[in-house]
Amino acid sequence: MTDPVDHHALRSAVAAFADAPDQSGYVEVLRHCLQGDLLLDLTGSDRPELRESGAVFAEGATLTVGSGAGPDGQPALFAYTRQEEIVRMHPATPDDVQSLVQRSVELLGLVQTGDYAWLYIDPVGPSCAISRADIDFALHGERNDAVKEALETRMTAPDDLAPDDDSATTVTDVDAARRDAVLLALAQGGSLLLAISPDSLPGGAPAGEPVGDRASAAPEGEGASEGAAARPAGGGVNVRTTVSPAGDPVLLAFTSGLEVTARNSTDGFAAVPVSEVIKDALAEPYAGLVINPAGPWIALDADDLRRVAELGPR
Repeated sequence: MTDPVDHHALRSAVAAFADAPDQSGYVEVLRHCLQGDLLLDLTGSDRPELRESGAVFAEGATLTVGSGAGPDGQPALFAYTRQEEIVRMHPATPDDVQSLVQRSVELLGLVQTGDYAWLYIDPVGPSCAISRADIDFALHGERNDAVKEALETRMTAPDDLAPDDDSATTVTDVDAARRDAVLLALAQGGSLLLAISPDSLPGGAPAGEPVGDRASAAPEGEGASEGAAARPAGGGVNVRTTVSPAGDPVLLAFTSGLEVTARNSTDGFAAVPVSEVIKDALAEPYAGLVINPAGPWIALDADDLRRVAELGPR
């Protein structure tokens, strides 16, 4: 039987961070917590009743949610990327294991507003403990969870999930269903974030000075400068751009502040309505839009962007 949840991307990020803890690895863990599902350990709880609508806990049932202590001894909620990780917590009684599926972002919110100080991912290990302060940062400000979820849709070629620098310029299309899902999510409105070069921010780096390492996995054309930025028509700040395989400039957009930080930790960001981002991406000199260049990413051309208006609410 297939596990109801397998958050492979988060588990991989946790393993990488546990192997080599650093800020960039921690950001990877955090941003993967903004999508997908996780499991809570309900082992020891009353068994749910099986009804036509599914498993339901009876009124008054006792629920025991797995928890423990964080790195500083304060309460931590335990969350798991798959059922197997919970079984590892109870090796002597695997048949007694119970679990509950929850959206990852909802568990972040539970720690943020509840009695927990930490969210502990896969506590048996490899593991990562996320503090409430960092959860506050992750949940702060505008996000576009619908577009983020659409980007995470399984693609036909696994390598497309995170193309390396050598292959990125040759990956020109992705699964049609995934592309349609992204366009539909964009059509629902909301906001996307534009990354702002620190040289155009008060107290930022002087113009022309390198502003940090670029970790983009999106297509970058030859000659693209480190941390390249462009000033859109009528704009007052330098926003981050990239270059398509054809050599045309394209606008970069992000679904959360964490996605901006994952690409360049020194950049600022501003939330802009999706409709305005699309309008800018369709205007000269741009030839399209790349969303979440740290990956999974998608490149949308002018035809894709025009379809968004057609897919919007009638």
